[in-house]
Formats: sequence, C-alpha cells, structure tokens
Amino acid sequence: MCLENISEKKIAKRNIKCYKWLKKVFDLTTLANAHGKLFKAKIREKEVEGVISISSSGGIYFCQNHHDGADAFDKFGYEYSWAMDSNVSNIAVEGIEVPFTLITPYQEIPVEIGKTYLSEVEVTNSIIGEGLHSFYDLEDAIDDADDNWVIVECIIPKGSTYYSGTFIGWKSYASNELKYEEIVRER
Repeated sequence: MCLENISEKKIAKRNIKCYKWLKKVFDLTTLANAHGKLFKAKIREKEVEGVISISSSGGIYFCQNHHDGADAFDKFGYEYSWAMDSNVSNIAVEGIEVPFTLITPYQEIPVEIGKTYLSEVEVTNSIIGEGLHSFYDLEDAIDDADDNWVIVECIIPKGSTYYSGTFIGWKSYASNELKYEEIVRER
C-alpha cells in the first residue's frame, strides 16, 4: 500500500481512529505434526473429512474422496488429495480447530489485537511506501480487502508522526505508530 497526495508531516494531537484490514490465515505451525491425523474441513465450501498428509518438504495435503487437486505422495488410501490453499477453510484436526493468525495484507507481518506497532515512515518522490498504513473510513477498508479478512479499528496514538493522503483514491494515513484496537468486521 502506497500513500499518495500526502500532506505535510503531522504530529497527532489526540488519538486518531482509523481502520485496517488484515488477512486471516491458518496458523500452519499447528499442523506440523499432523501427518496421518484425521481432519474435517471445507474445501471449496463442501464439508469433507479424511487424513492429512505432510510431504517431506512440508507441503500440507488433505486426503479425501471429494475434491481432486494436487497429488500427495501418501494419500492413505483416499482417492484424492488437495494442497493447502485459500479454498480450504474451517479446518479441525482430531476435533480441534486450527486457529487463525492475522497478518498484514501486503507485507504479511503477523499482528496481535491490542498491541502497538512502530515503523519508520519513508517519503520518496511524494509517496509513502514504508510506514504503518490505514484507512480513514471503515467502508474503504472493506472495499480494499481480499478473501478471509477482518477489519480492525486502530488508533494512531497521540504524539505519533503521521501523514494523510490517498490510496487508490481512498482517504488514508501512514504513521510511525499504530495500535490494533479491536476487530469490528469479519468475513
């Protein structure tokens, strides 16, 4: 996300409410030892169950009899296997749901709700590429979001350095400090 049409550098005189969308991705570290374990999941919105196969290179495959996808080396007797991708959702391994982690959409940095993050803000040719980017308006954050997202209400804390500008025409900010307050929408 690059901020264009930027203002002069400002110091926040109060907390500034803003919004950011984050990707919801499965915490795949929880599947590291899942080879041969039973799973239930949705693949392409269809409930399936079977066995997880982990390749020697760490690839995760869902062996089952419903969806043909990438071939796992060991299908545990199932007809098909499907590689982990964005078509897989609601994964449970031996009855335990695989948790999500939240990451930023462009740099894919893990984020925790309630934490404050710091960054340098770099202005190059009147554009800000490096910095903590956020949207002024909730609806603009939703419009920019991909699949499997959450919208987080954030705060640019009082005393932070920030710029206002636009990202693809949407009013946005770039700041050196951003606190992820709470999830306000989810898909």
